[in-house]
Amino acid sequence: MALIAPENHSEGRAQPPEPFRKRILAVHYSQSGQLTEIVESILGPLHAVEGIEVVSVRLAPLPPYPFPWPIGAFLDAFPESALMIPPALAPLPIDAGSRFDLVILAYTVWYLAPSPPVSAFLQSPAARVMKDTPVVTVVNARDKWLSAQELVKAHLARIGAVHTDHVALVHSGNALQNLVTTLRWMWTGRRNAFWGIFPPAGVDPAEIAGARRFGEAVRAALIEGRERKGRPMLEGLGAVSVNRALIPQEHAARAVFDFWARAVRRCGAPGERRRCLALAIFGVFLASLLVLSLPAVLIYKWLIAPLAKSSLDRAAAYYERPSGSARRPD
Repeated sequence: MALIAPENHSEGRAQPPEPFRKRILAVHYSQSGQLTEIVESILGPLHAVEGIEVVSVRLAPLPPYPFPWPIGAFLDAFPESALMIPPALAPLPIDAGSRFDLVILAYTVWYLAPSPPVSAFLQSPAARVMKDTPVVTVVNARDKWLSAQELVKAHLARIGAVHTDHVALVHSGNALQNLVTTLRWMWTGRRNAFWGIFPPAGVDPAEIAGARRFGEAVRAALIEGRERKGRPMLEGLGAVSVNRALIPQEHAARAVFDFWARAVRRCGAPGERRRCLALAIFGVFLASLLVLSLPAVLIYKWLIAPLAKSSLDRAAAYYERPSGSARRPD
């Protein structure tokens, strides 16, 4: 994926009540292109306002990740993705000395961690552009994004960013449908509905179009100068909804991924025979785990989760911060 230079949209904007100037930075990486659609939906209302400058940076890993992915390359990306070991990036058109009024950081989830290009950005000197600056995080995931968001939040805290809001858009369909359609999409590039039981892969287009409401709320906050008040700008918009049944499953999966990622890394660099063998074993283990986890999730959902409702509610409330899951009536 090529690096896109900063985008400066200045024509056809509506004039705010009083003259003002705000600079917005949007940083993202999308292997399939869907996250880019989400970011553009959010940024749409901001482009329409005179005085708001939007700088959009698409991260470009070196070498680029293929799409669709051969299964071997898909597995080989696992250790470094899970452990947030950063890949090389093409030079960024921003530096740590640039100043913005707001940063939108959008990412997808790879092996329960932010995608490697975003991991690389968070660990680069350029990430200091977020210091003392309001940041809205946006995640696009199959279903599990809690661990990745915790990792992102830790880096934002280290940098000294002000995390004001979070948006989570997940794929449509149930867990089994999402698993099948996502793997088919990644490995073949096909995302259409099929067999009459599997929906199109990815986030529903209506949800992507609906993400415009977040841009409208950010636009209003910028015009009114509320972005630096320290309070969420997206409350009441249903920005985040946590699936309580997946919380324990994701915690367990994160521990498993961490163990296997370190074990595979000890077997050598990408392409080495021992590492390929370790990845093959991991692939068999992962497939078995996915199959076995489906009945386990159902058992947990119907038998155990009701007994742990209060603790799961507390955990969900934590992960839904700062924007929350509440939705105001239209």
